[in-house]
Amino acid sequence: MYNYLYMFMSLYTIASMNSKLDQKHKMLKAKVAAAMYVEFEKVPTEEEIENMYRTTRVLYRAVLGTHYVKRKQEKSGQLVLF
Repeated sequence: MYNYLYMFMSLYTIASMNSKLDQKHKMLKAKVAAAMYVEFEKVPTEEEIENMYRTTRVLYRAVLGTHYVKRKQEKSGQLVLF
């Protein structure tokens, strides 16, 4: 009984984490679409939204990645290069 409950709760947790991640992606797409609408004063197509969404994710990871590298270098006492 315990093993079944543990397995069920693990699967439920994973499923809820995936749904939260999906919600975050949908929210980011909605924000991108709203920003594009304000900027260009027309309703963006699904393809335009998808292209800008991917660009946003790439830029976010690039900026976030450099932030973590800089912090890691500072902690280890290295000279920060950027």
